[in-house]
Amino acid sequence: MHTEAWANSSMEEVASDRAQRLFKWMLDFGLSPSTVTFTAMLYCLARNEKYCTVESVQSVFEELEIKYGLRPTTQVMNAYVHALASCNDADAAELAEEALYKMEEMYENGDKDVAPGVVTVRGI
Repeated sequence: MHTEAWANSSMEEVASDRAQRLFKWMLDFGLSPSTVTFTAMLYCLARNEKYCTVESVQSVFEELEIKYGLRPTTQVMNAYVHALASCNDADAAELAEEALYKMEEMYENGDKDVAPGVVTVRGI
């Protein structure tokens, strides 16, 4: 997926814009996003100071669950934690920590697709 390429691009300034345009293009052609798509979108946000706000990160995450009915995976949650921790907002670090606790709770309640680990903690 091209959104993954932009998430890994060294062009931080344009990566988020380009990934968002590709996301819209994908939807316009009737393609459904996956958890991989949302993981890439969150990593793009994390790499761009201009767009990385708590509101934008939470919006992408909520869209995954509410609009598309997808369940977060470990990779999505790691990207979510990383994106929150990358925001310059005052409450971003606290929200990233809360997301870690949410992961733990989900895992303990039987959701084995969400397992916090070293990558998650390192993201904070």
